[in-house]
Amino acid sequence: MSKASRNNLIRCLIFLLILGIAFLYLNQVFSIAESEESKQNFNQFYSEKENTIDGFYFGSSNGTRYWNSSMAYHETGITVYNIATTSQSIVAVKSLMKEVEKTQNPKLFVVELRWLNRGHDRIEETFIRKVTDCMALFSAERIECINESVDFALPGDNDVVDNKLDYYVPIFKYHNRWNGGDLSSDDFKINGPRNQWKGFTLSPGKSFEQNEQEPAVYSDKTEALEPETEQVVDELLDYCDSIDTEVLFVLSPHSLKEQDVGKLNEAVKIVSERGYPILNFNTEDMIEELDINWETDFYNANHANILGAEKYTKYLANYISEHYDLKDRRGDAEYKSWDEAYESYLDYIKEKRPKMKTS
Repeated sequence: MSKASRNNLIRCLIFLLILGIAFLYLNQVFSIAESEESKQNFNQFYSEKENTIDGFYFGSSNGTRYWNSSMAYHETGITVYNIATTSQSIVAVKSLMKEVEKTQNPKLFVVELRWLNRGHDRIEETFIRKVTDCMALFSAERIECINESVDFALPGDNDVVDNKLDYYVPIFKYHNRWNGGDLSSDDFKINGPRNQWKGFTLSPGKSFEQNEQEPAVYSDKTEALEPETEQVVDELLDYCDSIDTEVLFVLSPHSLKEQDVGKLNEAVKIVSERGYPILNFNTEDMIEELDINWETDFYNANHANILGAEKYTKYLANYISEHYDLKDRRGDAEYKSWDEAYESYLDYIKEKRPKMKTS
């Protein structure tokens, strides 16, 4: 090869490298907005030091609003990161388990079951994207999550269409954001804004709202899950059988309605029969054990405010601490960020919490 040919080849390779870097960067910019809560949660997760998180909590918004990770750390010293996202479907959980294990060595997974009263009619494109758009761009786990989520949703009566390329390469979906006026300076940063509370969601309105709710319906009746949902649960349990990480299932307390109690009881039964522990907080005994107050502890029928979240977190954190071999990390300089997260939590609530009713 002549010197001129070598120089041309080098120039071509440099150009392709620059083009590839630009393409990756633009896919970060033209993706789900950095202002989105789930994006900030994943930003924070990916910034965590390797092998410092001992557990993960998976779920939808009932997870983001219930499991106060930094408070659990303050109370017991356990580090269980909250990787829940708004309307996160059970379909995504297996892929997320694999994703977090790439940088962490968790001893425990906690999986919220409340989504299981749904089927493929109740999944939407935005619910999928709040997980997949936030995952590392070209990982095998992200591709798996896209494929399984879209395939699950397609037979349903929803807005999901069979165009996975738009999920694989976000810029194809979001290029119009340039004209839409919703790009912010945060979208152009390499390191976008991060969740301050290890995945727990706080907001100036909902976190402090107190709206009286009807007590949960207590019943032993069961009703079959949607066939597609039961299949996904079986596949998730099969995966859980194959890993060393222990798995605890939970059903967080809420104003459980008559139309939902049968399916959620069936979900509890399926998990129990497969040999997995489950804490069903929607029983009369557990509601009493947590001292849940239906007048003060919720902002709507499905979500706790900070009072309900603190009661739930304290109970569950102590249960985990007593039943699983998770180390007490308090006092370890490596976990200073967890102390800082709890201090940030206290600073956030100090003015509004004293004004909330507690009885």
